[in-house]
Amino acid sequence: MPTTPDPTRPMRPEDIERERSDWRAFYSKWEGTPGAELLEGFTEGGRLQEEEFRDLFRRHGHFEGKRVLEVGFGIGVLARLLRDEFPVASYVGIELTEASVANIQSESFPDSFRFEVCPAEEVGDRFPPKCFDIAVLHAVAHHFVDPAACFRSIAKVARELLALEPNRSHLFRRYLERKVNALPNQPVETSYTLWEWRGFLSAPGRQVRFSFTPYRLLPANVLNWRGLRWVPRPLIHWALKLDRRLVRVPPLRRFSYYLLLRAVYED
Repeated sequence: MPTTPDPTRPMRPEDIERERSDWRAFYSKWEGTPGAELLEGFTEGGRLQEEEFRDLFRRHGHFEGKRVLEVGFGIGVLARLLRDEFPVASYVGIELTEASVANIQSESFPDSFRFEVCPAEEVGDRFPPKCFDIAVLHAVAHHFVDPAACFRSIAKVARELLALEPNRSHLFRRYLERKVNALPNQPVETSYTLWEWRGFLSAPGRQVRFSFTPYRLLPANVLNWRGLRWVPRPLIHWALKLDRRLVRVPPLRRFSYYLLLRAVYED
C-alpha cells in the first residue's frame, strides 16, 4: 500500500506526483473491472473520499462477530476494513467479473473471507435463506437495472441490509447523472429519492424496520477538486465535520448527497 503523507501540511507538487504514481501502480491491476472508473485520475481528494467511506462504516456498521455479505466489493474498501479492524464471523463478497475476484484474491485475507462472481438478482438463489447477519452495498444499487428485484433477492439471505447510495433529491446529483449517462462506455447511473429507496428495501411477507442517516451536503466530486492540494488536511477534515453536522438539520436531512439506508428484516 502507498504510504500516507503528513496530514498536517499542504501537499507539495512533488508529493502529489509521487502519491499519484504509487496509487496508479497499486490499482493498475483493477483496470477494466467494476469500480475501476473511480480510480481514474486518483487524487488527494479521491483518497480522502475513500477515508470518509471507511469512517462511515466504522461508525455505523456494527460488524463485530457478524456474517457479512457485500454486494459489489469493487476495489475492496470494505473487505480491507473488515480484515484489518473488525473480527467478523465470515465475509462473502460478490462481483460481476472473474477479473475482480482474481484481483482481490491476490491479496492476503483470512480463510473466513470468500469472493465470488454472482449478480445481485441471483443472490437469493445462490445462498441459503437468512445465512447472513448483514448485507452491505457501497454505492452499487444506483447501477441496478431493477433495484426492487435485486433488493428482494438480497433480503432473502440477510437479516439486515445497509446501503450507502446517492440521493436524487440533491440537485447536483441530478446534474451529475445527466453528464455521466451521456458519456460513452459508462455504466448507467440512476439514483432515487429517499421514499423510492425505502420502497425498494421492502420485503414481501416480512416486517421491515427502516431508518436512514443523511450523509454530507457537499457533492462527492468536491473532494476531487485540484485546489484541495494546497489546503491543509486538518482544515479539510474540519469542513467535512461541519458538513456532517449541517446535514442533520431537519430541513436539510432529505437533501443530503448520500443516504445511508438501513433495513432490519423481521419474520
